[in-house]
Amino acid sequence: MSQNRQAAMDRYRAESNYEVNLHAALELRFLHQKLNAIHQCDVADVRQALARIEQRLGPETTRFSSSADQKA
Repeated sequence: MSQNRQAAMDRYRAESNYEVNLHAALELRFLHQKLNAIHQCDVADVRQALARIEQRLGPETTRFSSSADQKA
């Protein structure tokens, strides 16, 4: 009898742990996607700001841009 109760409690704990871990993993995935989206927006904003600065400085300064910057 005692062993059956213990086994039932162990199963319940294992199921609870699984659900908590699954929820945590899903939450981490969501946060990771959100951070990636924020990062992409920030990179786009920086590129736009850089393009505006280069336009203000004139064509003589854009020759110093690397080819990697121009491709992106």
